[in-house]
Amino acid sequence: MALRLRRYFHDYGATRAELYHVAKTLRDHAQLNPHAYWRGTPLTADDYLGARQIFEPMSLYDCDLPLTGAGAIVLTTAERAVHLRHKPAYITAFATAQEGLSTVWRKAGIAPRDVQCAQLYDGYLPAIWYWLEELGFCGRGEAHAFALDGNIALGGALPVTTFGGSQGEGRTNGIGHMREGALQVMGRAGERQVPNLTHCAVAIGIEFVPGAVFVFAAG
Repeated sequence: MALRLRRYFHDYGATRAELYHVAKTLRDHAQLNPHAYWRGTPLTADDYLGARQIFEPMSLYDCDLPLTGAGAIVLTTAERAVHLRHKPAYITAFATAQEGLSTVWRKAGIAPRDVQCAQLYDGYLPAIWYWLEELGFCGRGEAHAFALDGNIALGGALPVTTFGGSQGEGRTNGIGHMREGALQVMGRAGERQVPNLTHCAVAIGIEFVPGAVFVFAAG
């Protein structure tokens, strides 16, 4: 991952200062998540840029936080879901790296522009950039600029990983991302709720290893 990030910096002129904006966004989202490990602890530029290197150019805050935790979502039929207490979240499409992740849009019958938020896996922080590009939310080499100016924050053009992700809540290997996708389309995300939401993309894995994408739709 460090070598790939170094290549991305070289090819597209991206910087660690730009990557900090991704780290800060996820940490800010974690402040609204009562389950987040880093709730109550914001991340400053000095914290991020001054953190010890793990494997140059990746530092401590580019790596997720392993912890003990668990989560679950309950699956049932669409026919039964409409009679339950909460508004359902429908899984309308699923794709894997083996078949091509971008096929998820054809299966769902929508385009990236139809998605109001995305829960992108962040086991390593630059994976957010790679997912944005792989899923067509921006062009190749554009994610480092796309993620600036609050674009991926709550209230921005495409809120990303709205619960804080593996970087903010802690790593539970993707179940947090699935849970947040479901909560968002059900309208149950509390302070983190994205308004007028009809579709949320959920991406698990580091793009190509193993890599899986779901599209959740509001009921």
